[in-house]
Amino acid sequence: MDQKCLIISTGDVSDVDGFYALAEYAKSGADCLFIMNYPAYVDVKTPAPMKNGESGLLASGLGYQYPAQDLLTKNTPPVSAFANGDDAHKKLTNFAYSMAKYVWEEAKPRGELFFEIGGTNSVNPFSAKAIKIEPKVYGDAFKNSKTLIDISMDTCGGKCAQGAVFTTSQKQTKDFSLNSYDEIYMDFCGSMAFLTNQWLGHLETASGKIKGVFVMGGVLANVVPETLSAMPDVLNRFSCATMNQLYHPENSAKFFDFCEKHNSSLMDAQHGPTFPVYVITNNSVPALKDVEELESFLDNNGLTEEAHPFLRTLEQKYYSSPYAPPKKQAFDFYAAKALTTALTGTAPMTFPPADVYYDAKYGVTLVMPTRGYSNNTRNKPDANKMMSVLKTFGEKLDEKIAFAKGIPPLSKAVPGLEKEKETVPGLTLRVYHGALNVKYSRGTEQITWNTSNA
Repeated sequence: MDQKCLIISTGDVSDVDGFYALAEYAKSGADCLFIMNYPAYVDVKTPAPMKNGESGLLASGLGYQYPAQDLLTKNTPPVSAFANGDDAHKKLTNFAYSMAKYVWEEAKPRGELFFEIGGTNSVNPFSAKAIKIEPKVYGDAFKNSKTLIDISMDTCGGKCAQGAVFTTSQKQTKDFSLNSYDEIYMDFCGSMAFLTNQWLGHLETASGKIKGVFVMGGVLANVVPETLSAMPDVLNRFSCATMNQLYHPENSAKFFDFCEKHNSSLMDAQHGPTFPVYVITNNSVPALKDVEELESFLDNNGLTEEAHPFLRTLEQKYYSSPYAPPKKQAFDFYAAKALTTALTGTAPMTFPPADVYYDAKYGVTLVMPTRGYSNNTRNKPDANKMMSVLKTFGEKLDEKIAFAKGIPPLSKAVPGLEKEKETVPGLTLRVYHGALNVKYSRGTEQITWNTSNA
């Protein structure tokens, strides 16, 4: 690799697929900045009043409000998982740092890993009854030579401040800078809670070095949404709001605004630095039927237990935890494959264009395929086009509602879907034009590209 490259990965520890992505990044030869973002309950002091028989429920599509000490373990009897928000922050920092360090190092990387303390989410999508408590999910992975590192106390002397950056030698560094790199690649595989005005300034300064942004999220507006819908005592979000964008809707919108400002499909280099945005919609990631098929998928895509024993231990703990069995979908790994392919130039990254419609309240991220733009002309969609996209998605919601009504387990989602159908037509959306709609063949063995317009 002739150029000094950096991958910025927006992360958390809620799902194991982010660590599949990190292992893939470690193989690329680039440095990586892993930004740990924190669940909203870390900063909450008191729960929201009881609503519709649910504790902490906020308005439709806006999640739940409850403090860290309201999270109970699955023990008998259950006990509080955290003493308070600061305790949760420290424990999650220690787990995230330790997991990232060990996953990175066992991949035999040529680049360096940096770990940054990110921000706190503004939305808790899951109820206190349904949310995973990560120290309880992954705790047993830290045995033998892989001990949990207490970086909060060892390095920070307590709670680590947002923006602090650490090396894998457990030392805080003041030397990390985007300006040190020739090329920057960035994923949107987690929350944008870290995206302060200062961070936006850093990205603006380095915008000429950004070679691509890879968004994991969004739902196709012209097909029935596959995302999990609102369910009582489980989840409070709209099905057009994908999780990474919902964690902090305001910052997600700011980031898309930044990307649109530097949109390579609308401007040429004479008007300033530009870079492409690749979007990997939830629809494009196939669901695997069971853990056995998932592990076969990991083996076939280079994440074998022999080469990545700690990563595979995390995977096993994740899927055998006492919490509701998560879907077997390697979302972030798909985004990472697209990113590293672009970085290494091992395959052409030519995909059909799509517009991304988003908002700053609900985390809405609707993706509508387009025919593209000609002559670098800014072709802003008018109100009629915006209404057409919302109308199309509303029709797909009707199909999902009709389907859900006929299946007892899914019928619990109908009230939430109907509330979404009522709310969607009045949404105020912004748009990112001409993203590259990354598509994969729907096979379950090995990731292969699908560059067709179909």
